[in-house]
Amino acid sequence: MIENNPLVDKFNVVWGKPGGGSTDSMPLGNGDLGVNAWTEKNGDLLFYIGKTDSWDTHCRLLKLGRLRLHLSGNPFAAGKPFRQELFLKTGEIVIEAGNSEEQLTVRMWVDANRPLINVEAASATPFELTVSLELWRKNRLLDPKNEAGYVQELGAGIPVREYADTVVDTSRDARFTDQLAWYQRNEASAYPFSLQLQALGEIPEQTDPLLHRTFGCVVAGDGMKASNERTLVSATPATSLHLSIHALTEQTETVDDWLDELASLRDTSAEVPLAGARAAHQRWWGEFWNRSWLVLSGGNEEETRNISLGWHLHRYICACTGRGAYPIKFNGSIFTVEGCAPFGEAHDWVTADHRWWGTPYWHQNTRLIYWPMSAAGDYDLMLPLFKMYLNALPLAKKRVQVYYDHEGALFPETMSFWGAFSNGNYGLDREGKPDGLTDNLHIRFCWQGMLELTASMLEYFEHTGDEAFARETLLPLATEILNFYDQHYERDENGKLRIFPAQVIEWLRDAVNPMPEVAGLQRCLSGLLDLPDSLTTAELREQWLRLLDETPPLPTTEIDGRTVLASDENEQERFGSMYAIWPYRLVGVCAEQPELARRTLQAYGVDGPNRCWHHDISFAAYAGNAAMARSHLAERFVQSGPFRFPAFYSEGDHPPDHDNGGVCQTTIQGMLMQTEGDKIYLLPAWPKEWDCDFRLHAPGKTTVTASVRKGEVVSLDVSPTERRKDIFVLQAQ
Repeated sequence: MIENNPLVDKFNVVWGKPGGGSTDSMPLGNGDLGVNAWTEKNGDLLFYIGKTDSWDTHCRLLKLGRLRLHLSGNPFAAGKPFRQELFLKTGEIVIEAGNSEEQLTVRMWVDANRPLINVEAASATPFELTVSLELWRKNRLLDPKNEAGYVQELGAGIPVREYADTVVDTSRDARFTDQLAWYQRNEASAYPFSLQLQALGEIPEQTDPLLHRTFGCVVAGDGMKASNERTLVSATPATSLHLSIHALTEQTETVDDWLDELASLRDTSAEVPLAGARAAHQRWWGEFWNRSWLVLSGGNEEETRNISLGWHLHRYICACTGRGAYPIKFNGSIFTVEGCAPFGEAHDWVTADHRWWGTPYWHQNTRLIYWPMSAAGDYDLMLPLFKMYLNALPLAKKRVQVYYDHEGALFPETMSFWGAFSNGNYGLDREGKPDGLTDNLHIRFCWQGMLELTASMLEYFEHTGDEAFARETLLPLATEILNFYDQHYERDENGKLRIFPAQVIEWLRDAVNPMPEVAGLQRCLSGLLDLPDSLTTAELREQWLRLLDETPPLPTTEIDGRTVLASDENEQERFGSMYAIWPYRLVGVCAEQPELARRTLQAYGVDGPNRCWHHDISFAAYAGNAAMARSHLAERFVQSGPFRFPAFYSEGDHPPDHDNGGVCQTTIQGMLMQTEGDKIYLLPAWPKEWDCDFRLHAPGKTTVTASVRKGEVVSLDVSPTERRKDIFVLQAQ
């Protein structure tokens, strides 16, 4: 039995020659602060810096900037030895370049415990370093047909603008002598106009989250001096060098206040010895990789290698981006680069700040990154998502009061981090339109995401047993979401909810009792009723029992004389019909009516595009169809497009697309292990020709570590040991 995870070393990414641009970048991050780092043949190491909370005036998530490090002697020149390796276990990039007598080693890491990028360089031969700050924002207007789509405007008719960064004149500021410092500061905010446009007035519990938000960096290094406000150079040649880049986002009254905080952050970090900081950083990554692993073998070697690599690298990217103040952005997160568009297209006007589908969080995409995290034991990465919705709860409640004159909370499908619609989705011209009616038909009644959020929070609690989370986050959100459904819809002649007007996710309109809502209500209400009585009240349980009784049955239809799940009571097509299989898991190989799940999957098949947010392969896993899940998963984990890094997927809504990796992670984990109540099912959709060593997590603070050979579980360790009785091995069909 594996005591820790040495297997992760198998999936380090190694490159044997320098890159040619930002599409050849490797990612690093600490959950909030990240870099895209790449080398060029002229001896330069470059990296973009991104942060999860660097929202500009228009709520665009911007890069902090780009640095160019020029190394003397050009160790990256053609013909010289070169090796660049991403060490997953320690969260570091190590570059070894140059001939043996002058070999240079560069180590980069983003401190897991503070907002600090470290670059360490060493060589037996003295070298010199030049650090150049490269900024591209120049107060230009953004094209409304391209870059300005899906942002928050300052007002009707006011053009959307990109604002220039401010570079600190460090020759006149004693706080930053011989250093580089720069920032972007929001002197205006789209927040007031978004509330005004959407008829929400003031939200007393919320302050403007954009105004005076200031974000930037300071770069410092021993033995470095400033040659101008954008350039540091080595004072003398040296055999070693440590460069530190500190990043800060804060809302402050004045710029000077922010600069004081930046200097304090730098000084506080400098008090921690580098060796100690590195050890703590590596300890965090070691503990992260020991939470879970999943390594395939057997069968087609290329196939199993790609899936194992993809699982590890997607999970690594989530760890790099998932511990910040805000959730992971599906459309590139903090790893966007210039020039790249969805599906491998390239455009000269696309900067590293641009992302298709813009500033909002689109729940249809975002959820796919978060669903697999509980089984991987990555509970800390889930919390920023729940926190964002909790912070937006006052606005969501007021929206219901203003638009519908009843109680409850409504979270839209596409939402700014403070809870407002994207203004463009809502509609800038409100003449003749009632408050709350969106111009965007795809999201007008697409509300089931808040039920899926509730189901995800319930799963988090089932795994962790965190009662403080249940009281402070789960129940406040779930109570108001269920209040909305309880009060918003009429009952039919049988006393059942008639969920109309409604739509089936983003497509089918004029739906009645759509499957995602019906299945979501059944799953969430049952989960809430299973909570310990000490966490709830008799009044709430009475309401939930009544509402569960009033929830309609799952819609079904007949295809070729066989009953299958349907999209809604109108039996429209296949869209959304399999939400009862996943994510709500009411019907499936490990749930009730497994034959109904199999028939439905066979009737509809997996005919959606096998990329981006499309997740038919997850339905296959939870319906127990190993062959269908396998055939589509193998091709899905292969990156195609301009990127060199294997898990930077370009086949999505904006590269690097992150929901693609989430779908794959959900599918492979579901093929290996599914849970229902207290029961843990192994191999419910597992092809016998695949072998696997894995560690995954289950409800009840349970960890399952096992090895599978030729369709049999040959070793099994369950913690706590009393949960061993709840393990059942299925044979895939």
